[in-house]
Amino acid sequence: MKKNESQKVDTKNFSPVRLAGRVIVFCCFLFMLAGIVKFGMKNILIDKGHTDSEFARKMIAFIYRDNPGAELEREKTVSIDWEKRYPFADEEETYKGKTEKKQVKKSSGFLSAKLNNLEDKVSSIEKKISYYFEKGLLGKKSLLETGAILEHILQWDIPEQVKNSPHIFWNGKTGHISQCKPRVDVTEISESLIRFAKWVQEQGIPFVYVQYPAKMSGIKAERILKGYYSYTDENADRIQEKLDERNIPCLDIREDMMPQDADHMFELFFRTDHHWLPQTGVKVAGLLAEYLKQKGMDIDTELFDLEKYAVKNYEGIFLGSYGRYVTAGLIDPDDFPVVTPDFETHFKIRIPSINMEKEGMFDETLLNMNMLYMQPSYELSQYDMYCWGDHPQIEIENKRTQNRDRILVLKESYGNVVIPYLALAVGEISLLDLRYFTGSVRTYIEEYNPDYVVVAYNPGMAAETAEDTSHTSPWDFR
Repeated sequence: MKKNESQKVDTKNFSPVRLAGRVIVFCCFLFMLAGIVKFGMKNILIDKGHTDSEFARKMIAFIYRDNPGAELEREKTVSIDWEKRYPFADEEETYKGKTEKKQVKKSSGFLSAKLNNLEDKVSSIEKKISYYFEKGLLGKKSLLETGAILEHILQWDIPEQVKNSPHIFWNGKTGHISQCKPRVDVTEISESLIRFAKWVQEQGIPFVYVQYPAKMSGIKAERILKGYYSYTDENADRIQEKLDERNIPCLDIREDMMPQDADHMFELFFRTDHHWLPQTGVKVAGLLAEYLKQKGMDIDTELFDLEKYAVKNYEGIFLGSYGRYVTAGLIDPDDFPVVTPDFETHFKIRIPSINMEKEGMFDETLLNMNMLYMQPSYELSQYDMYCWGDHPQIEIENKRTQNRDRILVLKESYGNVVIPYLALAVGEISLLDLRYFTGSVRTYIEEYNPDYVVVAYNPGMAAETAEDTSHTSPWDFR
């Protein structure tokens, strides 16, 4: 009887909630232990111990198997004071606040320097630990993708930023994914662009604004998810209207690339990304070259025939910005094409922000082949292979062309697959990305003295602010 009574007591004391709590605690302990082991192996055994062996390589493969791409070595960036190198005309007034901060920091002396050094070290350790318990979490890739599938099935509340600009799936898991853009007031950015264009023209330099299409350009409203509307083209149209009113030259290549059919428009873009394909980049470069030729530039437009290029396709290795957001659980990774000219080339490229200078053929200079990672990754984008990704300043010199013109292009990431091909027909191209270049564009132009100034943006840039004190706006042309 006592034995039976004991069994009854045990049954009554059993709690599913308590058991679930213990399971959760145990899982957390396992994740913590895995993070500690991974942190120790990478930062102590391999990095500090400088171990280079088959065992070390296997350990690195184990560390990153749940986070492919994280092990890839990135180019080390160099800190450059662009403001000092290319000062603003009103530097004293604009940077008064910054100057005061620098003086305070300098006057605080030896103790402050030591404290700052200690703070940097602590911050570095904190970032490493945070990485191994967040980005480097054991099973992170599987957890992300499973969670995304469950959320999609259960239709849970999605983040506010996605509600405002929803990800829209076209033709399911093997189709495309795109995003609506909200309506924005383009008055300030348009006025900033107009002031800059007028200033460039006053220097005796021709100017053109190039309006790229976006992935949702030309998509009919009835094809979009009910209850939503994309203002992609409307925002771009209003920028163009303001430029036309002030007689600012504008090349709207949407007219040449916008079929009134979503499926055909999407063929110009990656399925999982907002960027277009490098094949599209060749076509866009050709359209811009044709425009420059019409304006009197001696430029060979026959170089942009796709039949003159080799296309090597790497299947299922690319997960674009949209794909990384919704995860590979909901969308299949893209194939990734590498497009190289099938004729002799010789370039020289200089990228100050990574202290890099190279000379050689197209794929040796204008493509960062180290970024051709052979797996879908949540850590990196193979798209950054083209033109070495986004940098404050890039200089490209073509050693094999008869053209000696110098073009300055103010670009964003869409231009990364355009500029390498445009460079095939131009003597020299200098690129500035104003999201990272914090010096004065006007001072740069006065020193560089280009033969043409081009601003080339996609409609998504309309959501950015105009001039600001940080000088990280793509529309800050001071």
